[in-house]
Amino acid sequence: MVLYIGVLCTAVFVAIIGGKRASPKTSRAAGVMILVSVLAIFVHLSEVMDENSDVKPEFVRPAYGEGDYEEEMTLDVEDVLEEYSYHVVVPEQILSKQDEQRLLEAAQQEIDEEFAKNSAKVQEKVQIQRSYQEGKVSAEWIFEPYDVVDDEGVVVAENIPDEGILVKAEVTLKCESSECFSERYFRVMPKALNEEQKMLLEIGHYLQRQTESTENILKLPNQIDGKKLVWSTKKEYLPEKILFLGIVIVILLPFVDQSREREKEKKRKAVLELQYADMVSNLALLLGAGMTVSSAWNRLTTNYFNERHKKAIYKKEIYEEMQKTVYEIKNGMGEERAYERFGERCGGYRYRKFGNLLAQNLRKGSRGLTNLLEQEAEEAFEERKSMARKLGEEAGTKMLFPMILMLGAVMLILAFPAMHSIEL
Repeated sequence: MVLYIGVLCTAVFVAIIGGKRASPKTSRAAGVMILVSVLAIFVHLSEVMDENSDVKPEFVRPAYGEGDYEEEMTLDVEDVLEEYSYHVVVPEQILSKQDEQRLLEAAQQEIDEEFAKNSAKVQEKVQIQRSYQEGKVSAEWIFEPYDVVDDEGVVVAENIPDEGILVKAEVTLKCESSECFSERYFRVMPKALNEEQKMLLEIGHYLQRQTESTENILKLPNQIDGKKLVWSTKKEYLPEKILFLGIVIVILLPFVDQSREREKEKKRKAVLELQYADMVSNLALLLGAGMTVSSAWNRLTTNYFNERHKKAIYKKEIYEEMQKTVYEIKNGMGEERAYERFGERCGGYRYRKFGNLLAQNLRKGSRGLTNLLEQEAEEAFEERKSMARKLGEEAGTKMLFPMILMLGAVMLILAFPAMHSIEL
């Protein structure tokens, strides 16, 4: 209480004494604190008055079916408890025997009304419920014969005669400790069939009679109810399927070709990357011996094709591309442009750099070119080592699945004799 009054006095002092010197925000805050403090004082006084009064709390119990609820109270017991938080559970009302019987009778009347309305002649499902009177009364149903209607009231029998089948429904109603038993009857009638369903049913009956005979040939009916039946084997539409398959293949072929081309180009670039270091190293070696770029270039391609004619070495993509550059220069293309095109055809950062390096050499002179190519060759060798390690790791990963299959096969081979001996 002292706290509330202190806050109120402070807020009044700020609002009155501050006057015009206080900012609008300060005055607004002081006004809010005055209102809050006054409200807190009134609420505190109300709680004190309630504490001083002799309270005898009473709670109205919920009606049956509404459920229990909890109420939190504060309990004070002289010299024992002080402001103890106590949860009081207020249970729902319990029905008397008269109330239980009344609910059971009302449920019976509800069932009679449902049967009178919907269950005189049943074709698919009898209208039943598992509870009545807003869930206060539970119901257990049993139907006889059992092979006609199941426990859910669904008609499961087939080939029901035109006069129908009489079914007995037994229901046990329960409400708390009271229960009652009653029986009702209804007739299950065959479903109303259209012409198509009737015809299929007749065909089924005919074939059923055929299967029950001892003849070794199953004859299909030619006429039922005066209507002619024409039978034919189901059309497979094989030509249409073949044509459709051909259209699909034609549509997919360009995508397959593109995929193959991409894979081929990817492998080609990988091979060029692996061959790059040897080519640059050989070219730098010839340049160091005093040869010009064009002479060294021609020497490398000439040596390569001589070895190829002798079938001493396999085909190398990089020297094939270098030979194309030789042909371009012989056909009149400038060396500078030919070397640049060589880098563009081979692709990749290193080949483009290599082509630009040779073109720059023609423009500015060959001073320092040998050292640059030697440095480039060293870097290329290191990169090839790294690429080789990566390819080795990928190969190991690809071999993992076949190795697992082989392990499974070995385990089966070892386990089969043991299992066979156990069976013996």
